[in-house]
Amino acid sequence: MSAESLYRFRCDAPACAEVAYSDRVTDTPANWRCVASNAHIPNKTPQTTRSRRRPLTYSERSAGSFRLHLCPEHHDTFDEHHPMTDGYRRPGRDSYTNVSCSCGQGFGTVMAGFRIAGGDMAGPSSYPEKAWWRHLPEELRWYAEREAPEEAK
Repeated sequence: MSAESLYRFRCDAPACAEVAYSDRVTDTPANWRCVASNAHIPNKTPQTTRSRRRPLTYSERSAGSFRLHLCPEHHDTFDEHHPMTDGYRRPGRDSYTNVSCSCGQGFGTVMAGFRIAGGDMAGPSSYPEKAWWRHLPEELRWYAEREAPEEAK
Protein backbone atom coordinates (compact mmCIF):
# COMPACT_ATOMS: atom_id res chain seq x y z
CA MET A 1 0.00 0.00 0.00
CA SER A 2 1.23 3.50 -0.72
CA ALA A 3 -0.03 6.92 0.25
CA GLU A 4 0.19 10.23 -1.53
CA SER A 5 -0.48 13.72 -0.21
CA LEU A 6 -2.29 16.21 -2.37
CA TYR A 7 -2.68 19.84 -1.28
CA ARG A 8 -5.60 21.99 -2.40
CA PHE A 9 -4.98 25.72 -2.83
CA ARG A 10 -8.03 27.97 -2.81
CA CYS A 11 -7.84 31.50 -4.15
CA ASP A 12 -8.05 34.03 -1.30
CA ALA A 13 -9.64 36.75 -3.43
CA PRO A 14 -13.23 37.71 -2.50
CA ALA A 15 -15.86 35.23 -3.69
CA CYS A 16 -13.41 33.34 -5.92
CA ALA A 17 -13.98 29.60 -6.15
CA GLU A 18 -10.79 28.83 -8.13
CA VAL A 19 -8.88 25.78 -6.86
CA ALA A 20 -5.49 24.31 -7.76
CA TYR A 21 -3.70 21.19 -6.54
CA SER A 22 -0.08 20.42 -5.79
CA ASP A 23 1.83 17.54 -4.24
CA ARG A 24 3.97 19.94 -2.17
CA VAL A 25 2.52 22.43 0.32
CA THR A 26 5.47 24.79 -0.22
CA ASP A 27 4.86 25.09 -3.97
CA THR A 28 2.72 27.81 -5.48
CA PRO A 29 0.47 26.50 -8.28
CA ALA A 30 1.49 27.48 -11.82
CA ASN A 31 0.49 31.06 -12.75
CA TRP A 32 -0.76 31.72 -9.21
CA ARG A 33 0.67 34.43 -6.96
CA CYS A 34 1.76 33.82 -3.38
CA VAL A 35 1.49 36.91 -1.18
CA ALA A 36 3.96 36.25 1.64
CA SER A 37 4.05 38.49 4.70
CA ASN A 38 7.82 38.00 4.97
CA ALA A 39 8.57 38.86 1.31
CA HIS A 40 10.24 42.14 2.34
CA ILE A 41 12.88 40.29 4.42
CA PRO A 42 16.11 39.69 2.47
CA ASN A 43 16.51 35.94 2.01
CA LYS A 44 19.15 34.42 4.26
CA THR A 45 20.57 37.83 5.25
CA PRO A 46 20.94 38.31 9.01
CA GLN A 47 19.74 41.56 10.60
CA THR A 48 22.05 43.13 13.13
CA THR A 49 20.79 45.37 15.89
CA ARG A 50 22.54 47.04 18.80
CA SER A 51 20.38 45.28 21.36
CA ARG A 52 21.24 41.79 20.07
CA ARG A 53 24.45 39.90 20.66
CA ARG A 54 24.06 38.09 17.37
CA PRO A 55 22.17 38.84 14.16
CA LEU A 56 18.72 37.38 13.59
CA THR A 57 18.55 34.65 10.97
CA TYR A 58 16.05 34.62 8.12
CA SER A 59 14.17 31.83 9.89
CA GLU A 60 13.88 33.84 13.12
CA ARG A 61 12.68 36.93 11.25
CA SER A 62 10.11 34.78 9.43
CA ALA A 63 8.44 33.69 12.69
CA GLY A 64 4.74 34.44 12.44
CA SER A 65 4.75 34.87 8.67
CA PHE A 66 1.75 33.77 6.63
CA ARG A 67 0.81 33.41 2.96
CA LEU A 68 -2.19 34.14 0.78
CA HIS A 69 -2.67 32.46 -2.61
CA LEU A 70 -4.21 34.26 -5.57
CA CYS A 71 -5.33 32.72 -8.86
CA PRO A 72 -4.26 34.28 -12.20
CA GLU A 73 -7.43 36.41 -12.41
CA HIS A 74 -6.86 38.03 -9.00
CA HIS A 75 -3.10 38.68 -8.82
CA ASP A 76 -3.55 42.29 -7.63
CA THR A 77 -6.28 41.77 -5.00
CA PHE A 78 -4.08 42.54 -1.97
CA ASP A 79 -1.68 45.04 -3.60
CA GLU A 80 -3.05 47.94 -1.52
CA HIS A 81 -2.99 45.86 1.67
CA HIS A 82 0.12 43.66 1.44
CA PRO A 83 0.83 42.10 4.88
CA MET A 84 4.28 42.54 6.43
CA THR A 85 5.64 40.61 9.40
CA ASP A 86 9.09 40.71 10.98
CA GLY A 87 9.59 38.15 13.74
CA TYR A 88 12.06 37.64 16.52
CA ARG A 89 12.67 35.03 19.18
CA ARG A 90 14.17 35.48 22.60
CA PRO A 91 16.24 32.49 23.76
CA GLY A 92 14.06 30.04 25.70
CA ARG A 93 10.90 32.02 25.04
CA ASP A 94 8.07 32.23 22.52
CA SER A 95 8.44 33.92 19.14
CA TYR A 96 6.92 37.32 18.48
CA THR A 97 6.40 39.28 15.30
CA ASN A 98 5.86 42.90 14.37
CA VAL A 99 2.84 43.19 12.08
CA SER A 100 2.10 45.98 9.61
CA CYS A 101 0.51 46.61 6.23
CA SER A 102 1.78 48.20 3.03
CA CYS A 103 -0.99 50.82 3.40
CA GLY A 104 1.00 52.26 6.31
CA GLN A 105 -1.04 50.82 9.18
CA GLY A 106 0.98 49.26 12.01
CA PHE A 107 -0.45 46.76 14.45
CA GLY A 108 2.35 46.36 17.00
CA THR A 109 3.90 43.16 18.27
CA VAL A 110 1.93 39.94 18.69
CA MET A 111 2.78 36.34 19.54
CA ALA A 112 3.76 34.32 16.49
CA GLY A 113 1.55 31.35 17.38
CA PHE A 114 -2.01 30.20 16.81
CA ARG A 115 -5.06 30.44 19.04
CA ILE A 116 -6.77 27.21 19.99
CA ALA A 117 -10.05 28.61 21.32
CA GLY A 118 -11.53 31.73 22.81
CA GLY A 119 -12.33 35.22 21.69
CA ASP A 120 -14.82 35.81 18.92
CA MET A 121 -13.37 32.93 16.82
CA ALA A 122 -13.82 35.03 13.68
CA GLY A 123 -11.05 35.24 11.12
CA PRO A 124 -7.68 33.53 10.94
CA SER A 125 -6.33 31.47 13.83
CA SER A 126 -2.80 32.88 13.46
CA TYR A 127 -2.26 35.87 15.78
CA PRO A 128 -0.16 37.87 13.27
CA GLU A 129 -2.56 37.21 10.41
CA LYS A 130 -5.57 38.14 12.53
CA ALA A 131 -3.94 41.42 13.59
CA TRP A 132 -3.52 42.32 9.90
CA TRP A 133 -6.88 40.85 8.83
CA ARG A 134 -8.92 43.01 11.25
CA HIS A 135 -8.08 46.23 9.39
CA LEU A 136 -9.02 44.93 5.93
CA PRO A 137 -12.09 46.27 4.15
CA GLU A 138 -15.05 43.93 4.65
CA GLU A 139 -14.89 42.53 1.10
CA LEU A 140 -11.24 41.41 1.54
CA ARG A 141 -11.94 39.61 4.84
CA TRP A 142 -13.98 37.01 2.99
CA TYR A 143 -11.18 34.46 2.59
CA ALA A 144 -10.95 33.73 6.32
CA GLU A 145 -14.70 33.38 6.87
CA ARG A 146 -15.76 31.27 3.89
CA GLU A 147 -17.37 27.90 4.36
CA ALA A 148 -15.49 24.73 3.50
CA PRO A 149 -16.54 23.16 0.20
CA GLU A 150 -18.93 20.20 0.42
CA GLU A 151 -16.28 17.67 -0.65
CA ALA A 152 -14.08 18.71 2.32
CA LYS A 153 -16.82 18.27 4.96
